[in-house]
Amino acid sequence: LFVVAGACAKHESGAQNYEMADCSVLSDGSSTSLCEQANKQEKEIKKYQLTTTDLKAVSTEGGLLQRYYLGQNLVIMNVSYFGEMGKRIVKYYHHDDGKPFFAVDVTLNYDRPVYESGRQIDSVDMNYFEYQADKSGFVQLIQNSKTALTQEAVEFVNKVHRDYSKLK
Repeated sequence: LFVVAGACAKHESGAQNYEMADCSVLSDGSSTSLCEQANKQEKEIKKYQLTTTDLKAVSTEGGLLQRYYLGQNLVIMNVSYFGEMGKRIVKYYHHDDGKPFFAVDVTLNYDRPVYESGRQIDSVDMNYFEYQADKSGFVQLIQNSKTALTQEAVEFVNKVHRDYSKLK
């Protein structure tokens, strides 16, 4: 399994945008299509109904669960974990019928603790996953990268989805 590290979309202003995936790093057409579909949902996020839940005991600085619905169906789920030296955001995308199809796992590492002024992002890791029903979960998309992704990281993405997608 392989990972793309540090790839994120650019905002129109030229600034890094960690809310949207950089589809240009994906090597095959079907993966790129899934990524573009996820980014389309991000652009239309205001049309979905948002529910927010604080996740107090999941990390040193807590966490946040944001779920966006179209009617009764989950469309986007954003799970954020906040730590002293960074944050991890796992975003899941679902078709309008609620079936998952794509996930992005982003880790932002800071150059100093969150409580110190002047903190900046030191490094970014961004991993892409495709949902495969026949594999009963998300699988890492194969990238042209030298950084190997551990099986534990893949299992984490699947566990978070199982734990929080059905939570009411």
